[in-house]
Amino acid sequence: MTPDEGRLELDDDGRVLDAAGPVRALDLHDPHHADDLATSGVQRWVDSSAAPFVRRHRRAVASVAAVAVAAAGVGLWAATRPPVVMPVLDVSVRNAVLAGNSIGGPEISYGGVLSIAFAVRSAGTPVDVRSLDGPGIASSTVAGEQVGDRLTRVEAQAQLDCTDSRLASATPTSYSLAASTSSPDGTVVDGVVPLTATGPDGTTRIVTRLDYAIQSWCLAAAAPDAVQAALGTVSPVPGTTLADVAIEVRNASPLPLTLASARSQHQGLAVDESPSVVLQPGGTGRLTTRVDVRDCSAAPSLEPLSALPNPGVGGASSPGLTLQIGLGGRTRLVSVPVADGGRLGGAVAATACAEGTAPRVSVGAVRGLFLGEGAWAVDAIVSVRTTGIGIGLARVQFAGPPAGEGSQVQVVTTDDGWAAEPVSLDGGAGRLGVRLASPSCGAVASLAPQALPVRVTMADRRVVPYQVVVDDVRVLQAAARACDVPVDLAQARARGWR
Repeated sequence: MTPDEGRLELDDDGRVLDAAGPVRALDLHDPHHADDLATSGVQRWVDSSAAPFVRRHRRAVASVAAVAVAAAGVGLWAATRPPVVMPVLDVSVRNAVLAGNSIGGPEISYGGVLSIAFAVRSAGTPVDVRSLDGPGIASSTVAGEQVGDRLTRVEAQAQLDCTDSRLASATPTSYSLAASTSSPDGTVVDGVVPLTATGPDGTTRIVTRLDYAIQSWCLAAAAPDAVQAALGTVSPVPGTTLADVAIEVRNASPLPLTLASARSQHQGLAVDESPSVVLQPGGTGRLTTRVDVRDCSAAPSLEPLSALPNPGVGGASSPGLTLQIGLGGRTRLVSVPVADGGRLGGAVAATACAEGTAPRVSVGAVRGLFLGEGAWAVDAIVSVRTTGIGIGLARVQFAGPPAGEGSQVQVVTTDDGWAAEPVSLDGGAGRLGVRLASPSCGAVASLAPQALPVRVTMADRRVVPYQVVVDDVRVLQAAARACDVPVDLAQARARGWR
């Protein structure tokens, strides 16, 4: 009987079955006690459909399960097995010279095609060299005969791929020749030929530095538009000629690059080296450096891009900054335009040059000296008058580690321009002895007026720096007499002498 007919259905134990919802067993002695016979619709489907199907197709289900287990095992083995290591063939390699060259080593064309020649010898069975492989190599071909027990010349050509992410970590041992030989049973064996050689003492010698060659070429190819820069914060250091500067940079190249500002001279200011930052392709970062104001005679500013070494893409008249860009073990100086760089000069001059007035410098006595072996010098007495309370002569520059890591401003004596031992005089005027020197009398014919570094101490103890050009023609005439060379006064005036 069914419940629909008004009757109760009992199980084998005499319990009443409730057909409402999931099948439940009711206990007439305890109406609150019930047991689920099917806990869900899924369980009822398993009982009514899945289980009978499995019983009818037991062998087929077992086969499918076995295949699934085998496939899972194969996948696990493939995921955990060690990589296949190609056998190293017993082949010696040395550099050979490309046609038209005088020394061995790689040569890379403007279009990024690398050419290199090797002299190869096999100590075992004959070897066929097929390709040159390694970071930055997209494809390659090798021309040459089968390599046997005598030195055989092979020449490889490879198209470079400067987007290869492995380039940054490439080493000399990252490159090899792919080759094949035959085993005693005639089976073809693929292997590699390292570009190294073992000396008689067991040391390993690098045959060629392909990592340096490829990194250098890719760095030069990417450098013109590798970096975008913008001026960030400028924080002058009160009472000094220094300012802390942040440069926001973006790596616009397809290569991971290391960036740092390089020490460089600009119009009235010097830029210090910054700590390096590593940027992935498309990544952004910040270079933190310092600038030192060197000349308050005119508004300090960054040099235009066209006046800096290795200018990259951008407006030639835009303010620029010289960066040190690195890829792997190679570095390159590249100058890039700096967006908003025009406000740097005003920001630093407002503190370093406040209320300063350029000193007046005049030349007194001059004397030319021939120092032997073509060298000469001019000693001069100069009079300096300022609006400050003290005068000093000193040429300074950044030295030591990068900014923030121990960098210092040091007084130096240089061979170019006026030089003097560091001097400090009290009062706003004084007479100072200075020397202009050169290692070559040949420089006299093109000598231009040189700047004298004058540092004026103000009443509030600030030091305001100036570069005062000494253009008295008597200096040039003294140098010419020391070297016994003629002076063309018309040409001298065209170079700025007065």
